[in-house]
Amino acid sequence: MKKSKRYVFFSLALAGFVLFFTTSCDDSANPPSVTTAEVSGITSTEAASGGNVTADGGDAVIGRGIVWGTSSNPSIEDNEGQRASGSGVGEFTSAMTGLTPGTNYHVRAYATNSEGTSYGENLGFTTDEPEPEYLSPGNWDNATSAVNYNWGAGEGFIFGTNIYNDKAYGQIFNISQSYEIYGAVYWIGVRRGTTGNIDFKIWNYSGGQVGQVLGSKSIPVADITPTVQLADAIYVEFDEPVVVTGNFLIGADFTGMGAYVEGENELGNISSEIGDGLGANLALVLEANDQWVSVGADYNVDVDIAIFPWAMATGKTSAIKSAPIHDRPVPAHLPFVGSSPVSSPRR
Repeated sequence: MKKSKRYVFFSLALAGFVLFFTTSCDDSANPPSVTTAEVSGITSTEAASGGNVTADGGDAVIGRGIVWGTSSNPSIEDNEGQRASGSGVGEFTSAMTGLTPGTNYHVRAYATNSEGTSYGENLGFTTDEPEPEYLSPGNWDNATSAVNYNWGAGEGFIFGTNIYNDKAYGQIFNISQSYEIYGAVYWIGVRRGTTGNIDFKIWNYSGGQVGQVLGSKSIPVADITPTVQLADAIYVEFDEPVVVTGNFLIGADFTGMGAYVEGENELGNISSEIGDGLGANLALVLEANDQWVSVGADYNVDVDIAIFPWAMATGKTSAIKSAPIHDRPVPAHLPFVGSSPVSSPRR
């Protein structure tokens, strides 16, 4: 009888051990479960994704986020970018920045607990091609209004034809990087007459004075439509991109349209309001004696000329550099308040 009891006790102990072992295995944690969110907000250098931690695997999720790279299935150990996004279960969104334009990328969400890291689906996307931008003249973005200034009744325009036989006008652009300039918007408010041509030019200004012509495009006067709406301003596209590596002057040489005749042969480029140039003296005119002068310093006309180069930093390429102007974003518009004489007479 005692021997039988020993067998029963041993059998019960063994069964308890098996039950304990099985229960312990069933209670062990696993890595979390996570899915990758669709990629959105794609630009040339940024995008957004994220994920959803649907289960913690039986242990707290201590880290989650996304990893990305140009090779498929990026991981925490092998990636070109990583963005952590808190902890725990649920949805999250993460940003990808510093991306290379026109490049194929892959992104995965990840979630980590004490048992390891799990990944969501591998999603591919392509960043946009880089886009050119409008360079704003001087203090234009902070200016108050736009005006077509003249020297007085019957004397003609400051930035255009006048009785003083000026030959050209231009706006200085001080730059800190090199650009390719594809063209420019010229906000011309007055054009009367249809004969001749206007040469839209870029001059070197890297030495602090007007130098050689870097690029030029001749447009028939008859093809220039004046407007008081910047969105309708003429866009002049150069035959080849003009590379500028230092400060430059961009404007128009209007000697090809003939002498000023009030009401019959006139050209006037709009500018910001006097005082809006903040004393930078970036607006120049080429007088009859072939001397460039600052209208701010010499005539107290402290403005910026409404000329907007369409440009992109060198070293990048764009598929839209030759797109029609109305497919592009419009430069910052200022309310046009009309034509006005300046208070300082021309010497």
